Amino acid sequence: MKRLCAKVVVSFLLVLVMAACGEDEGSGLELEYCTLKLDGDILIGEFLPFDGDLATFGPYLDPAVAQAIMEINQGGGIHGQTLGYVQCNTSSEANVAIAATVELFENFDIPAIVGPILTPCTFGMLELLMTEQVTANTFNQLPQVTHLEDDGYIFRTTASAQIMVDIAVQTTVDNGWLKTFAFHQDDGYGNPLYEMYKEGIEQAGGQSQHYTYRPADTDNYAEIAVSTARESYPPEGPDLIMSMTFVEDGAAIMGNAFSWRQEPDAPKWFMFNAQKHPEFVRQIGGIDAAIGVLGCSMGHAANQDYQVFADRFVELWGNEPFDFSPNAYDAVYTLAIAMALSDDPTDGTQIRDNMPNVTQGTTVHPQEWERILSLVPEGRMNYEGASGSVDFDSNGDVPENVFTWVVNEQGVFETECWRPDGSSCGSL
Repeated sequence: MKRLCAKVVVSFLLVLVMAACGEDEGSGLELEYCTLKLDGDILIGEFLPFDGDLATFGPYLDPAVAQAIMEINQGGGIHGQTLGYVQCNTSSEANVAIAATVELFENFDIPAIVGPILTPCTFGMLELLMTEQVTANTFNQLPQVTHLEDDGYIFRTTASAQIMVDIAVQTTVDNGWLKTFAFHQDDGYGNPLYEMYKEGIEQAGGQSQHYTYRPADTDNYAEIAVSTARESYPPEGPDLIMSMTFVEDGAAIMGNAFSWRQEPDAPKWFMFNAQKHPEFVRQIGGIDAAIGVLGCSMGHAANQDYQVFADRFVELWGNEPFDFSPNAYDAVYTLAIAMALSDDPTDGTQIRDNMPNVTQGTTVHPQEWERILSLVPEGRMNYEGASGSVDFDSNGDVPENVFTWVVNEQGVFETECWRPDGSSCGSL
């Protein structure tokens, strides 16, 4: 991304729980896309999907956002002011994200946002964010974001998907699976993701064919996907199925392929982030239907910072966090630190300019906001988060590790950690 130019505590917890369950804290506005989830002296926006292809992600990321804000307010807020947030539902669509952005800026003073997940949503929102000088801390994965001309307002707490694709290619080649077949949606995420994989596998001496689809336009896409894959590379068929799908469509395709996957010479299946979601396992009928599936996804470091976050997440919300939950949590913390370092925490440009100051200096951790505030006079600090080292580079990217995983009778288990340079950081 290039730059161009206690009772109180108990009561607060109740407010947060109400907010997470959808209670509007008194905005008095009836809006189409956005809802004031928690009022505060300073508001940030939250752009997450609660409908569409990534509808299962929103309910896991929103509690992480609420948790971070709760901890920040309990620790003293920002310049003595409380932090609140407005939730905007992107419905997993760029045009909806644009409309939600317009609605948000017309009704609230917002200096910063967390999200969105899908890169096409960010592309659509970009001009509005730059015009309004709003800093965005996203969960985008496509590598095109790295060199996006965004006046420096776009950051992300998830690593580029190029790292994940490189590891997928390496795993494919190392196992001798050189005849590959991929499924992906015909959209701004699936198409570039497949092209990245295709380029990598062909450079390594392999082959790749694919079936692309739009679920809304083709009722029997899952059946067609499986039959097309079975007919590829005759007479033996493919060595590997590469599933670059979301939760619902991925589950539909795998369900159609169940009998094929039981055959002795059936190809291996390799999946990305969404298929690790518990809703995917539920939709395919349980863990037994996914045994033997391999995958690669962004992941968190197995460290104390993650465990502190995860334990509190379970305590507050009653379920385990998903892979992107710590990234959403860290997105709030890093924005809040940049706001605390700013003379005016409601100035999006000052927030933007202070984001690099979150990655250097004295080390700070989640759930120690009072200590973070004590270090503000130093003008910088190094936040080590629940998702790992959130060290933004000059493009606003973070060098996050990725993890390969396998499904067995007990569940989904990570097998190896991989650094951004492709080297192993250890078997798990």
